[in-house]
Amino acid sequence: MTRLLLPDDVVFTCQQSGACCRNEWLIGVEESARARLEAVDWTRLDPPLPPGPKFRPLPFVLAGGERTTFARRPDGACVFLEPDERCGIHTRLGARAKPQVCREFPYSFVETPDGVAVGLSFACTAVRAHQGRTLPEQEAEVREVLAGSTRVRRLPDPLVLYSSVDITWAQYRPIESAVLALLAHDECTLPTALLAGSVLISLCVGLSQVEAKARREDRAPTETLVGGLAQLEADRYRKVIAVAAQARYPRQPRLTPLAPLYTWLEFSRRRPTRLGLVLALYRNFFRFRRGRGRLPDWITGGPPFDIAEVQAIAFDAAAPEIDPFLREYWRHVVFRKTLTPLHGVFRGYQTMLALYAFTKWAAKLTALRRGRRTVTGGDVRDAVRLIEQRFVLHARFAEVFTLSPVLTVMADRLFQDPAFVRGAVLEPERP
Repeated sequence: MTRLLLPDDVVFTCQQSGACCRNEWLIGVEESARARLEAVDWTRLDPPLPPGPKFRPLPFVLAGGERTTFARRPDGACVFLEPDERCGIHTRLGARAKPQVCREFPYSFVETPDGVAVGLSFACTAVRAHQGRTLPEQEAEVREVLAGSTRVRRLPDPLVLYSSVDITWAQYRPIESAVLALLAHDECTLPTALLAGSVLISLCVGLSQVEAKARREDRAPTETLVGGLAQLEADRYRKVIAVAAQARYPRQPRLTPLAPLYTWLEFSRRRPTRLGLVLALYRNFFRFRRGRGRLPDWITGGPPFDIAEVQAIAFDAAAPEIDPFLREYWRHVVFRKTLTPLHGVFRGYQTMLALYAFTKWAAKLTALRRGRRTVTGGDVRDAVRLIEQRFVLHARFAEVFTLSPVLTVMADRLFQDPAFVRGAVLEPERP
């Protein structure tokens, strides 16, 4: 029997809010389910559903091969969503009749050498609100969903740590454990933990290079990646925390790391052309670099806004309604293998920091739209939903790096800027 890796710090039980049936994301329906459900005469069931098409073609084929999605009502909801927020397929034909994509949400599955890591999507309102039971309590239900899944992701072997530096799963495992421990550490703030993670990843790159060089020269390495991480763990990672605690917000911060993410929002609803994407990227790059100017609102859907106005909104990562939630979320992002092995562990972690910066920025804009000068926990939860839908689990953001080498080069240059990590994670001191 396949071993399941089930985290016990996130929970989920469907609250039947209907929120997942009202979003703009691309939900692909597998062909077998579409054909089976289109053969049903919904007008003859009790109670009947209105006549009309129940599915529509997607503008492009999804990674899983799906070509169709659910038809939508004028208010944007799925045509199968009932007035009581229940699924019309479920209530009439049973849970097993629903397409796999619906049965699978909000689960995500990643096959690792240790077993299948089972994650949850924070696009789900119940997950964000921490409503329900832990995954170990629902192992039987999870196995049933996994059995029908065609979306089990497999990690590459070997994993890329940095550039041409490859590592094994045995070397990656303690890196992940260290990052998770830092994000849960009770002796530092969340920003310090994120900074310490960056220090730790850089240290891992150095250790792996020393170890690889020794092995190429056919001699025993004086330091190893796993050994170095074990030493840090023995002291509860206090050395990297101490280094991170000395970091200060840069005197000349740059908002440019937000430009690729904001540009992707603009193109996330359609397949972008290389030229259009690159032109928009450079246009937004210079706007964010100046830190002023007006932008169309691809975050809340409101009227254009001024970049400087958003920057003026206060964000307190240590606020009681913000800190526990963000720690839970970013720990789960790492556990899900969502970003860390993406394009290499180093680049994946830097991407995670850029997304953290964008989460803060989206929360600030949301607060501004709601007439507040300080971000609240509700603003942060709405921002995390956006991150999940448009950049992480339910989007094709990773494909942006395959469209043009320019995008990859620009991202790497932004990540290598000495002020990037501090500017992404920390907030300016306010009077």
